[in-house]
Amino acid sequence: MLDQAFDFMKMVKAEFDKQEFISDSRNTIYEPLFSNSFQHCVAVLVLTKEYFHSSSEALLRPVIETYLRAMWVKYCADETVLNKLQNNKGEFPGLSKLLEKVEKEVPAYQGTEFLSKKIKPLISNMHDFTHGGIQSVAKQYSGNSLSNKRAPEDVKAKINLVVFITYLILCETSESTDIDLQFYYDKLQ
Repeated sequence: MLDQAFDFMKMVKAEFDKQEFISDSRNTIYEPLFSNSFQHCVAVLVLTKEYFHSSSEALLRPVIETYLRAMWVKYCADETVLNKLQNNKGEFPGLSKLLEKVEKEVPAYQGTEFLSKKIKPLISNMHDFTHGGIQSVAKQYSGNSLSNKRAPEDVKAKINLVVFITYLILCETSESTDIDLQFYYDKLQ
């Protein structure tokens, strides 16, 4: 599964390398955010491959939060906010507010409750993993032994999450693509 995820990321990277855009007040903020989220997704896979699960899990919150920030800038932020962000004087909303705003204002999410149902329940765990909380500590034990292993279903869920976020980023940044997304999705199941 990990090899297929890496193959998918390589295809997406090749697609991103072909992209060009004319800079404006909005996309000069959201394009780098999408790029950062994608880089975090790749880093999660690299760290997972090397069995650095705690570090890979610590990146799950930045993966999602950076994606949501990009979506918020692309669809929700007004020109005043964009101007402040460009001048390093603005701030992004917190993660819960980002979820709420994006779900309410982004056409693809309106009326779906997708983010509320799929992402919101993960937030407390993501905070814990990012900040070295007790759940992060507990995941490192197998019985009474400290271990680098994770349950296969946890690894699969992590891989599926970063592949899915990468797919969403690709949908937001590409007009069209030659990538056979169904092929990769089927292989990851």
